Amino acid sequence: MLQCFQDNKQMFRLIIKNFNFVFFILICFSCLSFCQDVDISADNLEYFENKSLVTADGRVIVNWQGKKIYADHIEFLIDKKILDASGHVKVEETGATILADTVSYRYNEDTGNLKQVFSYSSFVFMRAKAMEGKGKKTFEIRDVKFSDCDLEEPHTHFRAKRGKLVLDKRITIYNAIFYVGKVPIFYLPIVTKSLKGGRGFGSNLRIKVKPGYENSAGFTLETAIGCSLSENSFGEFLYDYRGRRGNGYGGNFNYIKDNINANLYLYTIKDLIDNQEMWKIRPNYFQRLNKNWTIRSQINLKNSRTFNNIYSPNNWSGVENWIQSYFTLTRQSLRSYLLLNTEYDVRYDDVTSQYKPYLIKLPSVQWDFYARKTFWDIMYRPSFQFNHTYSRHSLKKYFYRDTAVAKYNLTRNFKVSKRLILKPSLDLAENWYDIDTFKNYSNSFFTQYGASLNTRYRLTSWIDLNAKYSYMARTQPNYFKLDRNANDHGIELNNVALSNFMFVGDRTTVRNSISYDLKYNRAILDKKWWSPLTTEIIWTPKYNVTVLVQERQLMEPCEFNAFQIDTKIGDVRKAVFKYTLLYQRYNNPQMKYKNNEIDNVLGFGFWITPKWRVDYRVTTSASIDLKYFILNTHKLLIYRDLHCYNFGIILNKNAQEERIYFKFDLKTNMPFAKSKQNFDYNNPEQMFYPWKDEFPRGL
Repeated sequence: MLQCFQDNKQMFRLIIKNFNFVFFILICFSCLSFCQDVDISADNLEYFENKSLVTADGRVIVNWQGKKIYADHIEFLIDKKILDASGHVKVEETGATILADTVSYRYNEDTGNLKQVFSYSSFVFMRAKAMEGKGKKTFEIRDVKFSDCDLEEPHTHFRAKRGKLVLDKRITIYNAIFYVGKVPIFYLPIVTKSLKGGRGFGSNLRIKVKPGYENSAGFTLETAIGCSLSENSFGEFLYDYRGRRGNGYGGNFNYIKDNINANLYLYTIKDLIDNQEMWKIRPNYFQRLNKNWTIRSQINLKNSRTFNNIYSPNNWSGVENWIQSYFTLTRQSLRSYLLLNTEYDVRYDDVTSQYKPYLIKLPSVQWDFYARKTFWDIMYRPSFQFNHTYSRHSLKKYFYRDTAVAKYNLTRNFKVSKRLILKPSLDLAENWYDIDTFKNYSNSFFTQYGASLNTRYRLTSWIDLNAKYSYMARTQPNYFKLDRNANDHGIELNNVALSNFMFVGDRTTVRNSISYDLKYNRAILDKKWWSPLTTEIIWTPKYNVTVLVQERQLMEPCEFNAFQIDTKIGDVRKAVFKYTLLYQRYNNPQMKYKNNEIDNVLGFGFWITPKWRVDYRVTTSASIDLKYFILNTHKLLIYRDLHCYNFGIILNKNAQEERIYFKFDLKTNMPFAKSKQNFDYNNPEQMFYPWKDEFPRGL
């Protein structure tokens, strides 16, 4: 053991040779102004006093100032304050691991040089010919390449002549070229990535390359590159070469922090085929201000109703004739729900081929109170609504209209017996209009009053019978008299609804429903009194099997009308099969080619191997006599896991367009995750319409 003396003169000489076990030693360097503890483990350790040199050979391990160094040979030049290491050198410091052929380190200046370096930290793998320490854990790196791929020859990587590495913080390279294998793909002036394992600037890199062919535009190439802009934001730049249509540019930006979620999508293209500028802007914003108050807004602007069909074929809402923008402020408590809303709706005008304003609400106020119990166990529920509306009706005349509605509801459950429950309800609503749609009334009040009685009878332990009678009447404007001069005689609702539930075992539910309308309307000559008799069966024999069967029978005339079956088997993360059949009988003689039509949707997806996946979906329409058969759409997706990036083939065909794409993207944007469901909480379609995603959206 070497002792540290304050006079900086006395040192012990210790030589250990030919030991087969590990020897631990504590060295305190007297050449420093303060003692630094170094733990050394080695097969052979020597100290040369005349050279002020300590050497260690064979399975050397050094613990020093938060660093851990492994090597075959290490030398401490005490006077020169230099540490030299060679032979399978490995340095571990602040979460990073560095492998090198040689290391030379000046410990008084916290600088040094490393040759033929390989390092990895937070799933970032870097290779460099040389690293030069600049102090404070900062290194200048030369002839560098880094990647998310851990292979000796990575599938994809960035390469540059110079860069900077700050241990446990960030790696940055300049004038970088992105390679797929040995093929250069594109150039970036700067590439940076956080090493903290978080989402700092430059981390979470996403690159997508999607060459393809469209029968209307020819060969295409869609590209996207994005990365985290900060710990809470992500940005993506889009550039598309769309063949004969021209070049498209856009961006997609997301911000998520605590109770804030914001998104901005932009895209524009000068479409050379349609000879017009096509663009779309869609910002979304959500914030929870506190436990009660939230705000949400969406602006949807575009100049073509077929924008999604051409430029976003994966968007299920292809043709949009009506688009909506809004801003809402809501307050939700244990007693009530308050909604303050501003809304702007536009509709597509076929004559001018433009979107035109259709409805503006500024403001709209809705205040609902949850049902509460009062005397005799009666539940009461008031609500209020006010709208200031600027709208356009079918005659293309614009007008302002203020409306207000106050509603009050009373209800109570009466348990007549163990099997019979009665639930009567009383409704009262006061409606005020400053002007009606066709300017027949101004500053008018209409009163609505009604009642309902719902009866539930448990016939057996597995059969429930329900019967409900509903009645609603309307008064004349500004009078408490029934509006008998109207076509409906002032009776807005007057019907009886019957239904039954049968619980067959633990996995099957059967429901039948029908209603009879007692209301008479002068304007309807051929009135149907009975609603269709509907039978629904839901069967879930296992957690991953669901079968829905629905049959509809017309009562006037008595004939079979429609049949539907939905079947879903499996899990989208493993293997899934889905089949939907819809038979519809049309009674309109003008629909010459669509009488008695059958629509089919067939889809399946599964992993062929742990790295190959296939998904397919097809929709067809045909007449019952097979006089026509239409292949509406079919889509084939083939996915291949290629270690550190993904490859996909997409074939998409519909009545207007045929497309085939080849897609490449880094695995940071892996479309199929077998360990957890691929659910994007930033995507409003997945958030609000999850049932639209029978198959993964990743390709």
